[in-house]
Amino acid sequence: MTRVSDTDRSLIGRLRQDLLAADYFPDRVTAMLGGQESQQALLAGLAVPAEAALQQAAAAANTAPARALATLCAVLQLGAAVRGAQLAAALPTLTVSGAVTLGLLRPVDPGMSVTDPAAEFVAALSLNPVAVADTFTGGFQEWWLLSDLDDHLRRGPAAADFVMGVGGASRSLLQQAPATAVQLAADMGTGCGIIALHLALRATRVIATDISERALRFAELNAVLNQVTNIEFRQGDLFHPFGADRVDLLLTNPPFVIEPDSAESLVYRSGSGAGDSLAAQVVSHMAGVLRPGGEAVALVNWENRWGDSYASRPAEWLREAAAVCPNLAAAWVIEREQLSPLGYAQMWARDGGLAQGSAAASAKISKYLQDFKQRQIASVSLGAVRLRAAQQTALGAAHTQPGDAQQGAAVADSAVSTNIAQIAAAPLVHICRERGALAPAKEAGRALTATFDTALALAQLSDTELLERTLLVANSVVEQRIHNPGAADPQQLVLLNSAPFMQHHSADTLLTAAVGACDGELTVAQIVGALAQIFEADPAAVVAELLPQLRDLAWLGFLRLPGTEPPAAPDSR
Repeated sequence: MTRVSDTDRSLIGRLRQDLLAADYFPDRVTAMLGGQESQQALLAGLAVPAEAALQQAAAAANTAPARALATLCAVLQLGAAVRGAQLAAALPTLTVSGAVTLGLLRPVDPGMSVTDPAAEFVAALSLNPVAVADTFTGGFQEWWLLSDLDDHLRRGPAAADFVMGVGGASRSLLQQAPATAVQLAADMGTGCGIIALHLALRATRVIATDISERALRFAELNAVLNQVTNIEFRQGDLFHPFGADRVDLLLTNPPFVIEPDSAESLVYRSGSGAGDSLAAQVVSHMAGVLRPGGEAVALVNWENRWGDSYASRPAEWLREAAAVCPNLAAAWVIEREQLSPLGYAQMWARDGGLAQGSAAASAKISKYLQDFKQRQIASVSLGAVRLRAAQQTALGAAHTQPGDAQQGAAVADSAVSTNIAQIAAAPLVHICRERGALAPAKEAGRALTATFDTALALAQLSDTELLERTLLVANSVVEQRIHNPGAADPQQLVLLNSAPFMQHHSADTLLTAAVGACDGELTVAQIVGALAQIFEADPAAVVAELLPQLRDLAWLGFLRLPGTEPPAAPDSR
């Protein structure tokens, strides 16, 4: 089912020609608005620097494309009212009438004819040129994206059916996405379609779903505008639109925001259930739509009840996942941030367009605090869940039923190196918190996949088997020695890693020596034997001390198994 008529397709094609002619691309628009700092101020609601820069650029424009770009920036970026004569010159192929028919512009005075050169028009939709980093291409991909009006153009609360453009969550999800080419990929909760567009770069076919028909129309318009033809758009809630289809890669930025009152929720960011129930549904069922060996990545928020660990709630979800998705082989949950009830309430009140300090914002925050207190919520975690379906892998791990090799595998909290919860008859599950910045998109997705591959492989090896394997230090790791001035010996040894996260790991001489010897040629047993001699220690004691640390370092991305080091990303902008 298509939501874009032949008339719309024709109008979009004409719009594309005008955008190309005006050079309406991210770098050119940023320059015309005075640079990145000025543009960021505009998005935050301070328009003065961008207005001044655009006025100067428009006065200096001495070619038709430059004048067209200035006009498009005025109406689409600044939200200015622009006369029909100027817009007709900037949109000669689409025409002003075509822009109104498409819904891009609306007349300030509905009583005036849209063909009157003196009539003024303002933006009815946002149309942004964006550059979005992608780990698959190894650089930035440029798109034109239609969406509902951005905050600085809307100047008020968002409507319940609001469809937003590219946000930080979408960029983060793409940064974490696997970089492998696949046959069939899916974007669940596609919104304006930005994730689906990026999946189309690496997949033969893409399924994009959303509960909102309006969102799907935007997504399909954006696919047409960017000449992407391998996406199929399906309407429905969560997993229902997939039917019998199973996918190699699922990315989802679902409406994970927790709302105190579902009646006030915004479709693009919040589900209709209470608390974090929608995120629970997503995590506990998404392995069910994966093909053998398939992978899924979801951004989620979850609630931490009074007295519970941050790992408690996702552990519940994964117990449910193990019960309902027999193909689930492994899961990796990463908490990236944790907010207090007040911090969470303030963030999402502001995100919904409520002015800080306004009566509406105060009422919203009050509802949040009452709801969290009533349900005994101490904090909210923000993070991501990565799942992998069972298969016969290249690493030799034969997953036919969950729990074959990891019966009773523990949920591991690498931050404190203790087992938090036991998941009976479950796949391997690892829950951790990582506060360091993600590596650039050119590296992050590849490094996350390599880390997952290595850590899962090591988790399936007994200590005896691990001793017979060789390990490699990741290319992103360096060693730092901290000395007191004039001291011969270091006061502290630190292993630093830049991928997949910026991390520092304090180490002793034994561990740094072991890591330094991981060259892909010496087995762990050979390294242990050599170090036992150097330190005059019992080899069994060295094994007992080193092996758990090596397994932990694998989850942190410091070590790789030969064959799992991520390939270099393509060298592109």
